[in-house]
Amino acid sequence: MEGAEQRFSALSSLIRLISLVDIKLKGDDVCSEMVSGLSSEFGIERVVCYRFRKEANSLKIAGASDRVPDKGNSIELDETSTNWLIQLQEEKMHIFESMNGIPSTLAGFLRLETAQCAAIFLSREVGASRYLLIATAGKERASELRNCSTELAEFLRGVTIIFEALGRMGESLLLRFDIQSIFELAPIGIIVCEENGSIINANEQALFILGCGLSSDALIGENLLSGEPFKKSGIEQVIMRAAAGEQVDIENLRFKCPSGKNVYLDVRFRSTKSEDGRVRIIGIMADVTQRIRLQQQLERSYRTLTEAYQELQRIDKMKTRFIDTVSHELRTPLTVMRGYLEMLQSEYSDKIDQKVMAKIKSIRANTERLYDLVEAMLDAARIEQGAMEVVKQETSIKNLIEEVLASQQALAHDKHQEITLVLQGELGSAMIDHRKIRDALKNILNNAVRYTPEGGKIQVGAADEGKMIHIWVKDNGIGIPTSDLEKIFDRFHIVVAKELSHQVDRMGLGLPLAKGIVDAHGGKIWVESEVGKGSVFHINLPKN
Repeated sequence: MEGAEQRFSALSSLIRLISLVDIKLKGDDVCSEMVSGLSSEFGIERVVCYRFRKEANSLKIAGASDRVPDKGNSIELDETSTNWLIQLQEEKMHIFESMNGIPSTLAGFLRLETAQCAAIFLSREVGASRYLLIATAGKERASELRNCSTELAEFLRGVTIIFEALGRMGESLLLRFDIQSIFELAPIGIIVCEENGSIINANEQALFILGCGLSSDALIGENLLSGEPFKKSGIEQVIMRAAAGEQVDIENLRFKCPSGKNVYLDVRFRSTKSEDGRVRIIGIMADVTQRIRLQQQLERSYRTLTEAYQELQRIDKMKTRFIDTVSHELRTPLTVMRGYLEMLQSEYSDKIDQKVMAKIKSIRANTERLYDLVEAMLDAARIEQGAMEVVKQETSIKNLIEEVLASQQALAHDKHQEITLVLQGELGSAMIDHRKIRDALKNILNNAVRYTPEGGKIQVGAADEGKMIHIWVKDNGIGIPTSDLEKIFDRFHIVVAKELSHQVDRMGLGLPLAKGIVDAHGGKIWVESEVGKGSVFHINLPKN
């Protein structure tokens, strides 16, 4: 009769424990209830539940009727204690009237005293862990515990199931908290609604995007199928399509908020169905208004730039036509003037006063300079139009270079500059347009003389490299800034330097003409330069 009463008392305690189970119940509460329910029948003074992980050699407290703060929540076990627990028969009540049967290290951790007996229960393995329940009482109650060990084992098995449930509830609660945190912290709007369009949940970002206020209650209960803003924007149709099972993805959907503000949204809506057939629709939305406005601004800027570029092209063509027309118009009178001046200088030099003849020579020199400029502008126009004619003939490279050097010696002499010629190996001949290549080299060498200070040194060199003739012009002048290197061969581009501020006859045509002539021969021209140290212009010309 006594056993039946105790069994009934244990069962009642288990039922009472089960009735307490909810998300707020803690392991310590379970252990305290066990002490309360079992103390009168068995003299139970203390109950502790541990979670045992053999792989980690550790015990973690899941609950205790008298938690000891200084012991912490986790206990590291030695190998002896771990092996002892592994060999302990599971799902059975073990009564120890003496601590001699328990490893001393484990007994010390568990606070088992010599004046006590211990009832130890080890549950079956759940995942990678087991639950270890330890109940302590005075030694005089050991026989009572042993007599009811079967009933107590059943009771403690039920208790470990409660602890398992609490663990799963805790994990579920943590997962739910994580999901809720993601829901609230997501940088996109999230809406959950019923099949009829009624919103049942929405995060703050959704409220912000839809302009419906700052409280989460502002959207709850709104109907996406009947609200005027949702109808006009097309969200109504999106919800209906999603409710029908369609995966709806729409970009740049225009939505007018209740406040009157227009926004652009990228939306995605999906539907889920529960086992009982209940349909819920989950939607996410991102505010892409800024992106759309930037895109529109870029499109407007692109149109403006395109129009400006087209206008610049039109002006450039007008400029080219103007230069071409003016050059042709100047060429005829200049040709006549050159003829008469040459005749006066050659046939009447002994008949004209020498002071007058000196002025005639000056006029002829300036006329020749103007004629060369007109020819340069005409050549630039021909190059731009792709109409430059190249008349190739066999030409001695050595003689050509010496001719160019001779044409610039006087200008270099005036600036006390030294021009040296370096010819590597035997230079043969090449099929080139003699006059045009001469002009190209003349322009490059003239450029070197102009950009090299007084007393500077200039080197002109050439080498036969098989199929190519390599020609270079090297100076120790002011150099070319990096910002100018890519534009140095552009028409009318002039390198701005204070050293050249006194030179007023620079047109920015010499190097572009040289490049056009070299390109027309199938060659290549490039420059290497460093400010303050000088420049090297290279030309590769095919022999044939």
